[in-house]
Amino acid sequence: APLPERKKPAIAFAAGLVFGALGVAIYLKSAKDFFICVGMFLFLSVVLPGIGSLLGWGFAPAYGAWRAHTSNETAGF
Repeated sequence: APLPERKKPAIAFAAGLVFGALGVAIYLKSAKDFFICVGMFLFLSVVLPGIGSLLGWGFAPAYGAWRAHTSNETAGF
C-alpha cells in the first residue's frame, strides 16, 4: 500500500544506512517496514553467519529507497 505522503528515496536510503531498520521505520512511519527489515536481518544473520549480518544491514537502506520510490509511483506523487 502506498504511504500517506510523498517520501524521498535518498533520505530513506540514508536513514536505513545509518540507523538500519529503525531509521527506515521512523522515516516511513511504518511498523510493517521495521519488521520486514529486522526479519531479513535476522534471517540472513542465521543463514549466513558473519557476512549475513552485513548483508542484512545493507538490506534496510535498499528496501527503504525501494519502498519510498514505489510508494510515490503508486500514489501518483
